[in-house]
Amino acid sequence: MNRINPLYIALLLVVVFVFVSLKLDSVQFELADIKDEYKKKASLTYKVSGLQSAYRNKKEIEKSINLLLRFPAVKSIETKIKRDSILLSSKSIDKNVLNLLMGRLLNRTYNIHSLKIERLSETRVCFKMEIKC
Repeated sequence: MNRINPLYIALLLVVVFVFVSLKLDSVQFELADIKDEYKKKASLTYKVSGLQSAYRNKKEIEKSINLLLRFPAVKSIETKIKRDSILLSSKSIDKNVLNLLMGRLLNRTYNIHSLKIERLSETRVCFKMEIKC
């Protein structure tokens, strides 16, 4: 009885092989899931960095707003540039001019923090807008 039967050793090796194979399969599935998560996070990071570069470039925002405000129709708009925002306001502006301005502002990538428009008369409005930089 001092000798170990070779069939027991072969059976032990088969059991170890099956256990290792099952463990390897589960690790491969985990690796595939982690790769998928990595791809999703990488694409999300790329999108966020693109949005951040579009919304956080203060010099470009100031430059494009100054270009918009050079039109003669929108000369009555007051601008105040703060450290982290730009305030646009007018106490009385024609609604068609405001429509033109809003069309150009809303078609660009600005982080509009607040917008307040009040109707003064049939053709005049008062507005205040804060754009974060």
